[in-house]
Amino acid sequence: MEKNLLIIDDDVDFGSQVGEFLEFEGYNVQIINEPANVKNIEGQFDIFLIDLKMPNISGVDLIRYIRKTYPGSALYVISGLPSLEKFIKDEGLREYINGCLSKPFSPEKLLEILQSS
Repeated sequence: MEKNLLIIDDDVDFGSQVGEFLEFEGYNVQIINEPANVKNIEGQFDIFLIDLKMPNISGVDLIRYIRKTYPGSALYVISGLPSLEKFIKDEGLREYINGCLSKPFSPEKLLEILQSS
């Protein structure tokens, strides 16, 4: 079964590269590079990949919004923040997410966590 996946990341190149890789692996991928547009998305998504550090929107607020709007979807944080695990713990995000990956990460590591969804 093909899974619908949404990447939310303001880095256009990163989103495109990850999206192409995941499409090759059989995922149906959509990408949002302007995080403010997330409230306008339509459709159902099985998996979200969300960057924490983006302009004009709080990644923490975005995570809480997506968890409330899509309660049955898997939600993974992808970020270049140093001490990502500590940030997630300090912000109380552990209950909202399924996991996290620090940038840069290998395609194999990304597939490993997505296949557990």
